[in-house]
Amino acid sequence: MSAMQQDIARRQPSAPVATPLTGADAHEAALARPALTVVAVETVSGLEQRSRAWEDLARGALEPNVFYEPWQILPALEAFGRRRRVIHLFLYQDDLLCAYFPLERVRRFRGLPIPVLTLWKHIHCFLCTPLIRPGFEERSLAALLAWARSDPRGAAIVQMPKVTGDGAFHGALVDFLARGRRPSFVFGTYDRALFIPRQSADRYLEESMSGKSRKQVRRLTRRFSEVGTVTFTELAPGGDLDVWVRDFLALEASGWKGRAKSALACHEAERSFFMQMTREAHRRGRLMMLAMHLDGRPVAMKCNLLAGEGSFSFKIAFDEAFARFSPGVLLEVENIRRLHFGGSQRWMDSCAVSNHSMANRLWIDRRTIQTYAIATGRALGDFFVGAMPLVRWLTHRLVRPRPEERIAAGIGEQP
Repeated sequence: MSAMQQDIARRQPSAPVATPLTGADAHEAALARPALTVVAVETVSGLEQRSRAWEDLARGALEPNVFYEPWQILPALEAFGRRRRVIHLFLYQDDLLCAYFPLERVRRFRGLPIPVLTLWKHIHCFLCTPLIRPGFEERSLAALLAWARSDPRGAAIVQMPKVTGDGAFHGALVDFLARGRRPSFVFGTYDRALFIPRQSADRYLEESMSGKSRKQVRRLTRRFSEVGTVTFTELAPGGDLDVWVRDFLALEASGWKGRAKSALACHEAERSFFMQMTREAHRRGRLMMLAMHLDGRPVAMKCNLLAGEGSFSFKIAFDEAFARFSPGVLLEVENIRRLHFGGSQRWMDSCAVSNHSMANRLWIDRRTIQTYAIATGRALGDFFVGAMPLVRWLTHRLVRPRPEERIAAGIGEQP
């Protein structure tokens, strides 16, 4: 265990606490039979002890989410969790792990002094959909709310930021909330680019790009080849990961992110997280890295994370010295071709903001991302969540937005 992990473990309770499900209303009590056992873990050692069952849950989850797998969570805790109290809920039926919810208790909810439990999201976590085993959706959600309502570490409101607003989890959550008549509110809804392959890469590009744009890509490729030898490479299973990670960090830091101090290499915690996370992903065969080289020098690189039939576009970087050739776009086109060629990826989440120009231009489909606020059954949460539709209506009716706010509302979420 590293020094950071030991520091986290010292400041947290020494052992996980199993909490029986109590105080559930009639709907939740019916769903919870046979009862799911909730185990709250706050130590790194407790998480490591459950890593095998945790990874098995992730492989068979209702919806995959690489950001909540142990090889992501453990490096993230070391890098970003030292000043956070993250409570990891593991839900079991007998010895079977049925669900995993990482929760952070925060003191304020949308500017109000109301404690809330929120699904943990660090700076490089782009999806918070929890890991739930199929068949245990409603009982897991019922157990989560019952624990939050009755445990001293709980809260009146559970917030689920950046969860999928379509698909199996969304359907299960909507059905659960409707049947239980639990007060809830949805805000922060937006769509982001999603890749779903077509019959072939050529067919996909014909659908996503105009004839003029495809001609421009061919022209840029030809002009770039006149500068030097252009090659595309992919990190092999036995490849030198250290070289790839070093090149990526340097390439990202050489551009606008470096100048803005938002590149991974600009902060030791973020650099360490990226190195540890990619190492664990590569060891598991879950890392896909692509590069475009000019005379052996990387001019564009892309990092994808794999999850069975799905995948997530994590980071991309390019050399701004060659911006006139659009190396990022050329690498993204190569990414589309390789995803078609492999044949095993049924989708890739762009993990991009809603107004990301390149992703929206090249990727045809969209997935909906939402944030939920759900009352747990405590009176304060029931009141505030129940009142949120009225507050929104009054805000829209009585508050006239300033011109700059109206402009911002029209261009979507900012990076």
